[in-house]
Amino acid sequence: MNRLYYFFAVSVICYACNSQTLFHSNQLVGTKWELITEDSHTHLVEFKADTVTHVQIFPTTGRTISDDFLYSLNMQRPAGYDTTVMRNPSTGIYYTEYSEKYGEMTTYEIITLTEDSLILRFEDDQRNYIGGFEPISKYKRIE
Repeated sequence: MNRLYYFFAVSVICYACNSQTLFHSNQLVGTKWELITEDSHTHLVEFKADTVTHVQIFPTTGRTISDDFLYSLNMQRPAGYDTTVMRNPSTGIYYTEYSEKYGEMTTYEIITLTEDSLILRFEDDQRNYIGGFEPISKYKRIE
């Protein structure tokens, strides 16, 4: 009987250690974030029901660039773009954006999502960057 309790206790501990917080796309809808950076431009991100808009504002030139992406949350890294997944509410630990304009997909791991903080880790960072590439993106909530 003690073995059964021991096995149960070890199983619960292993499960707790391996579990990760799940995030739901509804936590993002209607929010607006600003990338915390030392660059001279401002990078804003606004989440809607099935799209996310990235706006970059360059104050020295007065130029503004805006792009829309489809997005989804996933339990594991998606192998490719899937329209049915990208246009539906989703839950997971991976955040994926797809640009219909450029035909490109980018995946991030969600490190933190709170009322005032969003931290993403760029998942495709398998290269050695020289000169300061930062795979962690930190955002502060502005709306």
